[in-house]
Amino acid sequence: MTKKFQTEKYQPLLRKMIEETFPILRHRKVEVEEKNFSQTGEAISKLSGLLIIVINPSEIDSKSELKGFFAHELCHLEDFAIGGYLKGYLKILYKSNFCSNYREKYEKETDKKAIKKGYGEELKIMNEKNILSNHWDFSERCHLTPEEIEECICDMNNKNYSSPISTFI
Repeated sequence: MTKKFQTEKYQPLLRKMIEETFPILRHRKVEVEEKNFSQTGEAISKLSGLLIIVINPSEIDSKSELKGFFAHELCHLEDFAIGGYLKGYLKILYKSNFCSNYREKYEKETDKKAIKKGYGEELKIMNEKNILSNHWDFSERCHLTPEEIEECICDMNNKNYSSPISTFI
């Protein structure tokens, strides 16, 4: 049986990130739950408006990895908040499971949003670790590789990078 519980220890970092780079989430309740399961984590939206980040603490070893993880998941929560429960969360969830290549494109665009918000190095550290884990078969298809992240960072630094506009909500 999977053990699941809410934790407050992540809130200081999470609230700081929200205040600095995720303004649409400033007045939303965002909870973090720890759960030991087969992936690093996920973002969930509830009909009540509650937004949840589920994290597998055994997959995160450093504050940089945690920031990269939170940045990616907060980008998902931002999409859910913009689209609302039906148009945001359920539409993305449905299309991710039933539309060919949708999830891969959506996850890579989510990585690009996190990079644009200034979390490229942290995302790269997290994704470098995933190469070594048993999750990389999924991550390689659905997330930017460390090399692709570095390319996006360089493009952004050279002003050749435009903010990804979400066509997924």
